[in-house]
Order: sequence, then C-alpha cells, then structure tokens
Amino acid sequence: MPHRGLSGVAPVRAGLLRLRVFPGFDMINWSIGIMRIAGVTVRIHLMLALVVLGTVASDFVYLSASAGVGSLVFYSVLFLSVLLHEFGHCFAAFKFGGTPRLVVIWLLGGVSHIENPPQRPLHQLIISAAGPAVNLFIAAVLLIVLGATGSAPAFGFDFQGSSFWAGLARQAFLANSLLFAFNMLPALPMDGGNVLLWFLADRIGFISATRATAIMGQGLAVLIGVACLVFRSQMPFIVFLFTVLTAVFIFIECERQKRLADELEEENPGEWMEDEFDFMPNQPERIEKPSFLERLRARRIARKHEMEEKAEIDMREKVDELLEKISMKGISALSEKEKTFLREASKKFGEKSGLSSEE
Repeated sequence: MPHRGLSGVAPVRAGLLRLRVFPGFDMINWSIGIMRIAGVTVRIHLMLALVVLGTVASDFVYLSASAGVGSLVFYSVLFLSVLLHEFGHCFAAFKFGGTPRLVVIWLLGGVSHIENPPQRPLHQLIISAAGPAVNLFIAAVLLIVLGATGSAPAFGFDFQGSSFWAGLARQAFLANSLLFAFNMLPALPMDGGNVLLWFLADRIGFISATRATAIMGQGLAVLIGVACLVFRSQMPFIVFLFTVLTAVFIFIECERQKRLADELEEENPGEWMEDEFDFMPNQPERIEKPSFLERLRARRIARKHEMEEKAEIDMREKVDELLEKISMKGISALSEKEKTFLREASKKFGEKSGLSSEE
C-alpha cells in the first residue's frame, strides 16, 4: 500500500497534508475523519465506505443473512488489520525520528503521512517492512491458535457451521494473510516494492534503484492484468475489479516514479523537489529522538533534582529559624531533636553554628 513519507520514490515534504495517489485524486477532500490515535488522525475515504456498504447490502439481499454478517465482520476485521498495518509504519517511522500525522484508509489499502521522515535507506527499508511485518505476526499467531483449537483456516465469508469466535479468528487470519501477500508484491508503491527499492538504493544508487524497481513493477502489473483476463470466468466480480484496479494503479505509479527519477537525474543530484516530493540524498542524518525509556529516565532525574533542591531550601529555612531561637533564648531552649537537626545541617552545609563549642 502506498505510504507518503514512507514509500514511493521520495519522502513527503514536512507539513504537506494533500495526498494524491493519482493526479487530481485528492484523498483528503474525499475522506472523513473518524478517530485520532496517539496524535495521528485516521480518515476513511468515501469510495471505500460506499463499496463496503454496497457489498454487504448485496450479500444480505441476494445471498443470505449469514453471508451478510460474515461479509460485514470480514470488512471490519480487514479495516482493523489495515489500520494496524499503517500504525506499524508509523511506529517504525517514529523510532527513526519521523512524526506520524495522518492515516487515510481507502479502496486499495492505506496511506500514511510522515513529517520529517528519515533519509537513510536502511531506515526507509525498515519502515516499509514494518507494516507487512505486523500482518505476518498477527496471521502467524492466529494460525497457531486455530491449529491448537483444531480449527482450520477458512478462505471464505460464511460463518455457518462454526462458532462466532472461531469464524472471527478465521476471518482475521484471512485478512492479515491477504494484506501481507498483497503488500509484499515487489512493485511500487507497494511495501514490497519499497523494500526492494531501498535495498537496491544502498547498492546501486537511488536513481538506478528507482528505475529498476519501477520496470519490474510494470512487468508484474502486466502479468496480473493478463492473469485477470485468462481467469475472468473463475473470479468473483469484486475480486476481478479489485485486481484490475491494483494492476492499473501499480503500472501508472511505476511510470510516474520513472519520470520523477529522470527529472531528478537532470536536476541537482543534491536536492529534488517535485510536486509533493522533497528528497535530499545529501542531507545529513538528523539526531534521533530519545526513546520512551530515555525520556522517562530523564524525567525521573529532573524530578529527583527538583525534590533535592526543595529539601535543601526547607532545611536552610529551618536552620535560620533555630539560629534565631538560639539568639533569643539560648542553646538550652533547643530540644534534642532540634540539636541533632543542627548537627546534620552543619555537616551538610559546612556551616559553623557554634553548637559543639557551647555544649
């Protein structure tokens, strides 16, 4: 799935929140905000909402109530799986100094917007792989659970013949397995294509890696399109439509990446700005943000210093009160507890109170 700031041929310019997958296709204006998690706004595209509602309604009307419920649960699980996938990207980007701002869930998956993304190819590779890694982990756990309970994974929508929780686990396994396989396609702007791009970029250079990955992606898109035509009669219409759209999307995006790589080569290799892209290969690596444990430790140390300073101020005020009491009533007016306090304060501050000589 495309991830602006995480994938494509270049990181997104900081502060830009207009995401376009196709020219003229604005994902922000045609999406609605549904929640905010850890400072990241989550939006859902209206096209996705309409397709899902139409599909679920069709299953209820033309198939059965069980099929409709199964379809609704599957799309709900799929949405949650895509969301976890995108937050896998966001978490990895945050660990390398990026600032996740926005996630848009649309018809072909999700798009994440990251401000100040890292520039090192290795960091970009890890960020691109983090999303599919989340889906692979979830699918592996569910496979173990299903195997332990004697339930085989089912590749269908119908819950009939199984308990609700068993059916839910099967749908979750199916959703995450499909997401992992779909996203690891070695074609831009899919995560698999970005992993390949950043792997090659560290070896043959960014421009050559972009061209090579884009050409491979277009070849894969053509193969997917041919396969759709050959097996059209054996494919449900929704699967056929989704697969064709994916192939077209991959081909167009790969062509755009090749054009942008050509423009980059013609311009100053140290800086490239094109539309929403802002790529600076020679930009020095930024200082990474401290980890959560480091920030927690720093807060504890600061709190400890603050408490020590307050205790010292209180002790000095108490010493002043006792010295004033001595000057007015004499040392005999002090209790044993007050004398002990003055001795400890004298050792701490190195002051000469005269208490020892008088005693």
